[in-house]
Amino acid sequence: VSVPLTGEHWVDAWVVALFPPAWVAALAVGRTYEHRFVGNGSEEYKRLFHTSVAFLAVIGTLAYAFNLQLTRGVVVVGLPLAMLLSLVGHWVARQILHAARGRGRCMQRVVVVGLERSVAELIRSVRREPHAGLHISAVCIDRPRGDSVEGVPVLGDSDHVLEVLREV
Repeated sequence: VSVPLTGEHWVDAWVVALFPPAWVAALAVGRTYEHRFVGNGSEEYKRLFHTSVAFLAVIGTLAYAFNLQLTRGVVVVGLPLAMLLSLVGHWVARQILHAARGRGRCMQRVVVVGLERSVAELIRSVRREPHAGLHISAVCIDRPRGDSVEGVPVLGDSDHVLEVLREV
């Protein structure tokens, strides 16, 4: 069974059927969906690009090794198009995520531990960058000067971090 593409090029239906799940699986193996990278920094895009290149290399190698007659459309158009659409999709998703984080949604709750002055500086820095997705819920400081730092409650000291984490 073959599916016509353009002109005289034909691609076996199994290639068309297997490409999307193989692509998603490759992106998962390439760790492009790791929670700590999604929406922050360039690592998400680097992983996507590197995984795409590796996927292209694997497909090319397998096609050569097993003498598969993949059309140039799959290799020259399909894989780069999948990479481009994935990059655009990740960019659009990132914009939506940043907008939600700007409204205080989709945030990760964080407990900051350290010296009071350093903790205060970190709180100010995190508040300047809401797209990073961090919401500081509590702080743990040895010998605090008050009940809060920059409006964030002091819930313990460095000896009680685990209890504070369970509470928050």
